[in-house]
Amino acid sequence: MMSLTLKKEIQFYPVDGGLFHVYDPGTMRHFKIGQREVQWLNLLNGENDRDDLAQIIPEEHVDAFMMQAERMQLVVSQQKRRRINPLKLKFRLLNPNRMLESIPRFNLVYRKVLNAAFVISLLINIVWLTMHWQLMAGALLSFNLNMGSIIFYVIAILFIGFIHELSHSIVAKSFGIHVPSIGLMLFYLHPAFFADVSGLNLLKSKRQRINILLAGLMSNCIMVTLSIPLYYILFNHSSLLYLIYFMMLNVTIMFVNMVPFVEYDGYYLFLNLVNDPAFKIKSRQSMFNPRRAKSEHLIFGIMSNLFIASLLFSAILMIRRYVLTLTSSNLVDYVTIGLLPIVYLAFMLLQNRRTA
Repeated sequence: MMSLTLKKEIQFYPVDGGLFHVYDPGTMRHFKIGQREVQWLNLLNGENDRDDLAQIIPEEHVDAFMMQAERMQLVVSQQKRRRINPLKLKFRLLNPNRMLESIPRFNLVYRKVLNAAFVISLLINIVWLTMHWQLMAGALLSFNLNMGSIIFYVIAILFIGFIHELSHSIVAKSFGIHVPSIGLMLFYLHPAFFADVSGLNLLKSKRQRINILLAGLMSNCIMVTLSIPLYYILFNHSSLLYLIYFMMLNVTIMFVNMVPFVEYDGYYLFLNLVNDPAFKIKSRQSMFNPRRAKSEHLIFGIMSNLFIASLLFSAILMIRRYVLTLTSSNLVDYVTIGLLPIVYLAFMLLQNRRTA
């Protein structure tokens, strides 16, 4: 007779009202269940079969409970081999829960300060960048790509990304959401940080969910504002160019994160606004059957593919630009031209496999 085994990595976090926040690191899925269901799940040790479970779980609930545990992929018997997406590689570095739980007051204050400072910071940035745009653009055009600038780019993007994701995590924790992991990822060939705040879907308040999703963008905005005084301090210094690059990286990340066509913050904000978690799946499917698709799904699917293609191409062109600093061979251009369609076709094949 079949017996089920609960995955060892399943994590349980008690929340208010006698409920538990359940997190599966393997699938990165979150659930909210009662204390009774947690006790039942802990009975799934690989030794207790249905008859053993029926001695503790009411007979009328046993079959439904076992089926639900399998459907939610919480048990080893139904664990499937996960497909690795080479365009979305994630490397978990740490579990910040314990640290964030030890500073609840700080989490609350951070959220309030972030929210209060954002509007003022945004207005300052808009006015200042408008006044200095030509100077900033000229400085960026004179920025030479070399090993030093690449090292600076990697360090800057990781620092900015870490502050961005940490802000998501702190604000999420201030609302009682568990953040099981922070790490590095290679997202469409671009280095970045990530924080798993997907537990925000357990929140009933849309306002709280949106606040969590906007927290990273708010931190980028404030970093730009804090850089403005340094701009005047370093005005005649050679390091001014790096400060301008740092500021524009923040501005770029803000804009990119507001785009809803790829899984950045703007995408999840969009899902919360339209109240349709399956919108992307419908949009992806519409690309393979456009005649029967709704216009909004088809438009979103087309724009999503175009935006992702631009991310892939920009990464390849950046690599090309660096390689050209090492060699002037025409072979670099030929390889680049050949890589562009190959990478895009590989992306489309991955999309097709996921849709199937």
